[in-house]
Amino acid sequence: MYHNIRPGFLRALVVVLHFLVRRKPMLTLAEKGVAYQSHYLDLLQFDQHKPEYLAINPDGTIPAMVHGSRVLTESTPMMEYIDDEFPGPPLKPRDPAAPWRMR
Repeated sequence: MYHNIRPGFLRALVVVLHFLVRRKPMLTLAEKGVAYQSHYLDLLQFDQHKPEYLAINPDGTIPAMVHGSRVLTESTPMMEYIDDEFPGPPLKPRDPAAPWRMR
């Protein structure tokens, strides 16, 4: 199921749990112009608890994003990581006091 994830290339595993959770990391990737691959997990079939997914994210939580050897499992930190790690327009405010509004 996830055997085609190659090190060094961003593979984002963004799955359907809640509309906003699914969209936040994907929107950030799109805004930065980062290529990614999305994998759908069927929550009614408990895909998030199958061995293939637990090998990526042992907690079985969603979404999860794989970038090289890193696995991120919270949507807001994913967005901040994408903004910091990839070129493109900055998405966080420049004012150090303003990020609380972003989160």
